[in-house]
Amino acid sequence: MVFRENTEGLYVGMEYHPVPQKVWDVMCETLPKQTKRFKDTPLADAAISMRYMTRQGCRNICTDAFEFAKKFNRKSVTLVEKPNVLRETGGLMTRTARAVAKDYPNIPFYEANIDAMCMWLLKNPFDYDILIAENMFGDIISDLCAQLVGGLGFASSGNIGDKFAVFEPTHGSAPKYAGMYKVNPMAMLLTVKLMLDWLGETDYGTAWKRPSRTSSRRARCAPTTWAASPPPWTWRRRWWRGCKPQADEKQAEEKQRSLTNLGRLCCPEQSRAGFHMGRGWGPADSLRRAGEGSALSRLG
Repeated sequence: MVFRENTEGLYVGMEYHPVPQKVWDVMCETLPKQTKRFKDTPLADAAISMRYMTRQGCRNICTDAFEFAKKFNRKSVTLVEKPNVLRETGGLMTRTARAVAKDYPNIPFYEANIDAMCMWLLKNPFDYDILIAENMFGDIISDLCAQLVGGLGFASSGNIGDKFAVFEPTHGSAPKYAGMYKVNPMAMLLTVKLMLDWLGETDYGTAWKRPSRTSSRRARCAPTTWAASPPPWTWRRRWWRGCKPQADEKQAEEKQRSLTNLGRLCCPEQSRAGFHMGRGWGPADSLRRAGEGSALSRLG
């Protein structure tokens, strides 16, 4: 589960091109060391983007992540940042996350740099459960985590504020695929499940989840005639054991679990890896728990 702060950070839209003289003069006055090597660059040939973050925004997203972990008994919370380079904004997020973590002593808290996390999620995806990130870093790792479950067609998301929320699949509306009957609807189905849970309609959410799991199991045991041209709603990756239906499901599960992480990474198109915090080994199993493979963003 990825908790992404969705109102601040580098995506806030504070940018300049060309750079105004007043802005440059203030930067030269307050940051003389950093601006010295750019003094000969014409302002018309430069652009500036600001990463604006507040303590309250950082506290909100961190608190939401820990509250979720506490409510659903998740195993850990990991902050994904880059404070060794982005010392002020990354440092503010890190310090705030550490302060919030003290209020939840029973939940293990870890920190990781964004570049290292991209490697570790591929190498050891099951070591992580809840991830916290600011806007841009959350955008990056949420797409990476989505691919670990089979692609954006399996990733649900919600933009949640204090009183209002907007839910959509991680891939958005995908207008370029409209009417082509080729987009996996599973992300939308799981997004509806997230919405029902947020509204407090947990019974409806659970009932909605069952058809999704059934559809995935049908895709898992697809007839061999679908091998050349699978229907649009089936999982794009073909099973490592081929497209033949398995009579003994238990034996099939044992074979899947015998694959090592190295084997799954070396053969990504035949991968059986589940989501990074999941316990499953395929699309049906990756839907086993509510919110699995989801990204939650914070509005306000």
